[in-house]
Amino acid sequence: MNEDIFEQELMALINKHSLENIANIPDFIIAEHLIKSLNQLNDTFKSRDSFLDYKPFKDKITIKV
Repeated sequence: MNEDIFEQELMALINKHSLENIANIPDFIIAEHLIKSLNQLNDTFKSRDSFLDYKPFKDKITIKV
């Protein structure tokens, strides 16, 4: 997955639905926050899986900003 394309499409989707107007936060900041949140959630799953010695997936996707 091309992270730059994903971020651009996410910003466009946020803008399309005027979600940036709800909190007066620019679409690129919202997109960046969502990507960071997804990466943090992925790290949380990795920590849990390591703690439980659980390996549900061979490969995990990380989105870099």
